Amino acid sequence: MNDHTIFHMFVANRLQVIQDLSDPKQWQFVQSKENPADYASRGMDGNTLLEQRKWIQGPDFLWEDKEKWPQQPLALGETVNDDPEVKKVLNVSVVSVDDSIASVNKLFEFYSDWYRLKRAVAIILRVRKLLMERKLREKHDRTSREARAD
Repeated sequence: MNDHTIFHMFVANRLQVIQDLSDPKQWQFVQSKENPADYASRGMDGNTLLEQRKWIQGPDFLWEDKEKWPQQPLALGETVNDDPEVKKVLNVSVVSVDDSIASVNKLFEFYSDWYRLKRAVAIILRVRKLLMERKLREKHDRTSREARAD
């Protein structure tokens, strides 16, 4: 499995170390909410971590017969579509025309007076600001939802 192509660099590097130092036959599935190794990545402080019984003893299922342990829902190498560790594929097409003076001239030609031109530019700048704020708000909401989901 080529983890460098589908996972973010940090995750891909960690997976490579795990794969180099172990055999997949040694691996067992643990849901993230049951995995004490994930506590620190969820922002749990050291004192709370020490109070957690799972941190020392592991998940409860480890104390049961191996047949009762949770089974891996996916085959090794498969990923879930909404996995935050997987890189999102984004195709972007950009057309860049270095014709800024011509664009300004077009604005001057389109608007017959200075007041209308100023008002149009103000509206454009306001819309740009609103779009940037919405983008930041959506990004913040998404990270908040992801933090709560864990």
